[in-house]
Amino acid sequence: MTLLFKLIWRDLRANPGRMAVSVFAILVSVSLIVWMMGSYDTLVREFDNDAEAYMGNYDLCLVPESPKGPLPPGQYPQFRDPELPARLAASPLVETVNAACQVPRLQIGCGNERGSFDEQTRDRMGIPPQSPILVGNHAVECLYELKEGIWPDMASSSAMEGVLGSGSAKYFSAGVGTVMNVRVGTHVYDVKIVGIVKQAKATPGVIMGPGGMSGPAFSSLFVPVKVCEKITGQPFAPNLIYVQLKEGVDKKEFAENFRQELVQASAAVADTDSIIRRLSSDRSVRSQKDSAEMSVWLVLFSCIFIIFTTLSIGVSERARRLALMRALGLGRMQIALLIAGEGIFLCIPALLGGLAAGFFLVYLLEEGSASVPVLTWSTVLTAAVCAVGGALLASIIPAWRASRQSPLEAAVPSSGFIGKVSRVPVWSVVAGLACVCLQPAALLLPGLEVETRKWIFFWLGYPGLVAGALFLAPTFVRVTEWAGAWITGFLLHVPHSFLKMQLSRNLSRSVGTAVSMSVGLSLFVGVQTWGYSMLVPFSPDTSTPGTLVSFLHTEFKSADVPELMAR
Repeated sequence: MTLLFKLIWRDLRANPGRMAVSVFAILVSVSLIVWMMGSYDTLVREFDNDAEAYMGNYDLCLVPESPKGPLPPGQYPQFRDPELPARLAASPLVETVNAACQVPRLQIGCGNERGSFDEQTRDRMGIPPQSPILVGNHAVECLYELKEGIWPDMASSSAMEGVLGSGSAKYFSAGVGTVMNVRVGTHVYDVKIVGIVKQAKATPGVIMGPGGMSGPAFSSLFVPVKVCEKITGQPFAPNLIYVQLKEGVDKKEFAENFRQELVQASAAVADTDSIIRRLSSDRSVRSQKDSAEMSVWLVLFSCIFIIFTTLSIGVSERARRLALMRALGLGRMQIALLIAGEGIFLCIPALLGGLAAGFFLVYLLEEGSASVPVLTWSTVLTAAVCAVGGALLASIIPAWRASRQSPLEAAVPSSGFIGKVSRVPVWSVVAGLACVCLQPAALLLPGLEVETRKWIFFWLGYPGLVAGALFLAPTFVRVTEWAGAWITGFLLHVPHSFLKMQLSRNLSRSVGTAVSMSVGLSLFVGVQTWGYSMLVPFSPDTSTPGTLVSFLHTEFKSADVPELMAR
């Protein structure tokens, strides 16, 4: 075994350029795996942080279940049992209860932006509402982390003051002392901001707040109960109950004990676990997870061909030397282990460098994330399996070819660049075209059921594209060689006949190089196309009006039209 290590090390030292290129190519592949999986792991860890920040200082919250069918205008879901907060507070399982009332569809803005948040106009224009949700509650202590200012006694205070979420404060450029305007119909109430609390990040897939009533609103303006009653003109009716359980009490135990009361009150329990489940089932999150898994398979596919091409080059260059080793006493298994060991040796520095490079990519591109990126064992093991497993898979054919070298070949003079020209079999072209046509056939053939089309398109079409690429790769190499010989010959001022057979003399190696490059380029084109489809069709172009004029709660006479047009 020591002899094999020495032979592997000397072969790698004799070809430092090939070793450096191979290690770099595998390193890039491994770093892509770490980047994709590390980004997904960071996203999952943020689920926990977002869920905890969203719940604030409480363990769970109760929300009224949405009734079937649309609600009348101006109404929102309510608890059937108004005594539910008192019953919860009397339970030995509960430490603290805070009843709150979220009031939807109020226009809230800054003093210098009064009238700029007409919800109906914004909805018609397709603009998402930026107005925070008015929340009246009894909390004596702050629900969330207080960033600046104070938290007033919401249960007893009657001053027109409130506490704003940090996200809304940043959007309005508001701070302690800023006056917010709450419009109800034609009347506007001024609320002075006395505190700023840390606002949970509104994550796609979890739309909280009035309407859906899945939990507390992400963007809130907290006001005392008396201020909420004054603004709404209605008695305080809670539609959200924060619950803090006593130490050691399990959430399942609480839900089991209060099952009957919750059913009668038409209340649903929202906690960190339910939020994480909703986040995990979100379409964008599933899309990112699927993209990470697909990228891992593409990178593994690319790794195999990169290592295969590298090892094939080494076997071709050392054909006489390997035959001489056979003549000197090395067995076929030792020759095969020599080739496989070379692939493993190339993977070791590439794996370590890829882990470091991938971690740096995650750290650099996830800079705005609240979670510090870490390399999980699943990411490290997946990267190691892709690199080492790819090396072992790619070593099979070169090792088999090297072990078949006859000792007599050591006595045959080297043929130099003269070699056998490989032919492309017709069956390869036919099979490749048939595999590539599976997806168009699934879409265009009449009479197929929708489910059958989907099954053929996904489960036969995508593997067919991979198999078709492999079958057609030799043909593409030959066509490129034939066309490229003329262009290259013209540029280099040499007869094209000297270049016509350069790729065909070792067709398997040329095909491996072409496929490994195609995988990387196709991934790049896929990312660019996805980015284009998500951005460019929604970007303003020359057809977009230069000016949009909107009239909000304004009446003007016919005589004012010339002045308006002049403006």
